[in-house]
Amino acid sequence: MNAVFADVFYWIAFTNVQDFAHERAKAFTRSAKPDVIYTTEEVLTEYLNYFGLWRPSGTELPSSGPRYTCSRDAKLFCLRGGAYIKKGT
Repeated sequence: MNAVFADVFYWIAFTNVQDFAHERAKAFTRSAKPDVIYTTEEVLTEYLNYFGLWRPSGTELPSSGPRYTCSRDAKLFCLRGGAYIKKGT
């Protein structure tokens, strides 16, 4: 099994198509081809806080919401003390 650990930098870059490192995160994921991506609750909390405050440039109203995408073929499994992403089945 090929497993990697992902920090908040990876999650933001991978899911936010406007992030400067988005393409690098996608390229890493393609090259590493992980079966499992491990992370922690703290990383997920920081990730959610980032997008909770984030707004597209030039807008101030929360109703406009963030514009980011996430892979639909991945499943997030939250575990006590951490979480991991597994390829869709």
